[in-house]
Amino acid sequence: MLDIIKVLFFVVAGIFIVSILNQNPLISTDGGTHSISGDTQLERSYERSYDKDGNGIVDSEEYRLGELARVTEELEILTDNLEEALREENKSPHAEYISLTNGNLYEDTADAEYITIHASSRLPSPVRITGWKLKSLVSDRVKTIPKGASYYTPSRLRRSVKDIFLAPNERAVVVSGDGDDFDISFLTNTCTGYLTESYDFIPSLSRSCPRLRDENLALFRITPQDFSDVDDYDECIDAIKDVPMCTEGDTPSGLPSRCRAFIEDYSDYGGCYDLHYVDSDFLGSEWRIFLQSGSDLWRSEREAVALVDENGKIVDVIERR
Repeated sequence: MLDIIKVLFFVVAGIFIVSILNQNPLISTDGGTHSISGDTQLERSYERSYDKDGNGIVDSEEYRLGELARVTEELEILTDNLEEALREENKSPHAEYISLTNGNLYEDTADAEYITIHASSRLPSPVRITGWKLKSLVSDRVKTIPKGASYYTPSRLRRSVKDIFLAPNERAVVVSGDGDDFDISFLTNTCTGYLTESYDFIPSLSRSCPRLRDENLALFRITPQDFSDVDDYDECIDAIKDVPMCTEGDTPSGLPSRCRAFIEDYSDYGGCYDLHYVDSDFLGSEWRIFLQSGSDLWRSEREAVALVDENGKIVDVIERR
């Protein structure tokens, strides 16, 4: 896969150069060096000597030549760093089983920008990815994969974060931002569809949750024998059936108190969690990991992002045209 990326890169590089030579600027940015908080490294600084004649005005030809110099330098950096990353001695032993895909690298907001890490079905055993890094081979921006909660509990006081492991056929969606102010990385489960009522996840979470109408209602004393009037029982059952999947249910006025309490207590994430966290199929196969960056991390053009293991070896690289 890395060799294919390398070939594609050189083709794309030629297109960019031709585009600049044809006076079609690809990007207009301010100059200087940008500092990023956390464990992100200093972005490279480019000389913007566009005003060649020193008259204080940048004409179209000066701009074209300046852009050509900038893009050429970026391509040289990317070429050198890709060649280094693709050397056999820099390959991680995990490269055979773990891969990156370009989930959404073209967004300019941190909460919409994400990369996906996939674990092959051939992975011999779960591999710890906490501590691995995502690194730009152009700007040297780096972010470390944090810990997360395999059981995202309703109460913050009960949450515990541990190292994240990817098992065979699992994947991790790594979002640059905080996921609409979400407070922790987590493993999806059969109830996390309820979280979409309060948070705007990108990409969206699956809205597939256990339905209230499929619960063992006898455990909650909701049977014909538990109601003095059979019409009350029918009204309760109808209200429970009307609760949409992964949605907090409405409780119509006049609903019997036992039925109202059941709907209010269990038609949200906390109630679903309490009912199902012990189920054998409760946990999902997708991590949502948040890097907590205040801005997008990856460049809009001429970018390559590497996944680096705990020993500094390259697991995989994706590139942006």
